[in-house]
Amino acid sequence: MSGKGGGMIRKLVRTALCAVVAGMACGSASAAPAIRLGVHEPQTGSLAKSGMEKMKGIRLAAEEFEKSHKIKVDLLIYDDESNPQKAVAAVEKLAGMEKVHAITGGFGSNLVGPASEAAERYDTPYMTTGAVDTKLSAKKFKNFFRLNYMPG
Repeated sequence: MSGKGGGMIRKLVRTALCAVVAGMACGSASAAPAIRLGVHEPQTGSLAKSGMEKMKGIRLAAEEFEKSHKIKVDLLIYDDESNPQKAVAAVEKLAGMEKVHAITGGFGSNLVGPASEAAERYDTPYMTTGAVDTKLSAKKFKNFFRLNYMPG
């Protein structure tokens, strides 16, 4: 993955993992359990190419984090099929059933908007570089972090 996008994805995942580790460190002094990071990206559908490229960056960032922090990262990956309803379903499964520590992903404000609402309902941190609509940040959700450039 090249250009600004690849570096941004790696920074996003590193930031997410560091936040999760910091939260877990408050719990016990024993060896850290694996970090469960939920990911929803389009692997099929109209946005599949972009989603697959983002997945390369997410996997690379997780590998780098594991090497430098000696903490296992379990990526739980769901294909949202470039569909807003499937994005919501993925977030609900990741946060509800899978009990991930945080969620990243989403490509397109039309997918990230409803997915971020689902994450908020589950009180699960949700970080994305895949949405440019500033109205998403204006909602001021406590668990939503849009980490990308402003449109325009």
